[in-house]
Amino acid sequence: MYFYGMLFENINELINLLNRQVSNCQLSSVISFNNALNRGNEIFKSHYFSALLLIYKNKNLRDDLQFELKKIIVSILQLQIGALGSCLVKNINDNIFDKKDEDIDLLDDIGEVLRLNYQSAGVIGVEYLYDNFKSENIDSLDDQSKIVYFAKCILEDIFSSVLDYKSLIDSNWHYLYCPKNEWAKFCKISIFLLTVKNYIKQNLPSSIANTGYYDDLKDSIDKLKLKVAKIATTNYNKIIIEKLNEEITYLNGSVAQWYDPHLNKIDTKENMDGKFIVPLLFTQSGTKPMTSIFKSCEYVDLYRDWKEVDYIVIVGFGFNKDDEHINGIIRTLVNDDDKKVIIIGRNTSKEETIERLIIEKTNNITVCNVDEKRNIENKLWIDYILDMMSGI
Repeated sequence: MYFYGMLFENINELINLLNRQVSNCQLSSVISFNNALNRGNEIFKSHYFSALLLIYKNKNLRDDLQFELKKIIVSILQLQIGALGSCLVKNINDNIFDKKDEDIDLLDDIGEVLRLNYQSAGVIGVEYLYDNFKSENIDSLDDQSKIVYFAKCILEDIFSSVLDYKSLIDSNWHYLYCPKNEWAKFCKISIFLLTVKNYIKQNLPSSIANTGYYDDLKDSIDKLKLKVAKIATTNYNKIIIEKLNEEITYLNGSVAQWYDPHLNKIDTKENMDGKFIVPLLFTQSGTKPMTSIFKSCEYVDLYRDWKEVDYIVIVGFGFNKDDEHINGIIRTLVNDDDKKVIIIGRNTSKEETIERLIIEKTNNITVCNVDEKRNIENKLWIDYILDMMSGI
């Protein structure tokens, strides 16, 4: 909620429209779901959601903004009902009978009779976000527009947390290789990849202008405090290149890389004339593009470069099971090549990291936790690890 708080930090329009403080907004006493869906009534206890409902009810916004706010609120409620309905339908289908005669075996063959109409549970929201995904200059918005933008940000956060993009890509990626047989699904994954690429490019983090980890690293490089062998990232955007001006290995593709599924080839768009291509934005299970010679060489070169360094520093990486194509490189470097790895994170456990990576030479792993100011023991993270390296 930090971003939302910043959005309204310097305006009073929300309070003026409500004629009350947001903390006094709660509609749980006047709105509730059907008893079968009463688990979802917590949403009406939300002060901000209640505030948006009251603003819509009072019709204080301009007609175009009132219409947008309606779409957003309906989308949020549809998602809530869809989630509640999914649990309800599953529970009923799994327990059709409260009591039954076990000797009447046909009662077990009823099957899943009830179905939830997922087409109505969130489609409006997806369509709205696709039509309105261009980034906004918040400072240029008037107060009423900021209220709708705030509501849009809430809807985006909800979708980003409930949509399983990994499964969507992994389940449909292979249709890129059989367009004639599965034309609809081929179009679905192609359009999705193009939309995600455009969304990433046009919605860069608002903090890009702020000082962060990339800037700390750049400062140390410029001051010759360290020499970089090879930098890799799992992000898709080009912020790291713009900040560091260094050669970067994109482990999971990027907005600048394109993929030809017919030739299993990866290159820039300019070098792939006349071919059907899609953005190279694969998740960890998207194994086919990883068999491309280009991508295979990238991984091998990264391994060889890291094998020659004194220390490998990893910032903000979770070592999840789905990242095994990356974990395997690090594991080999630690266990077989005896390389030292320093891991920078927030609330990161060395024991859990060792378990996830399956590390045998545990002394080669050092875990450092940073605070919200990127400090470790009151010292900037990169200065801390440089001091630590020099003392070893």
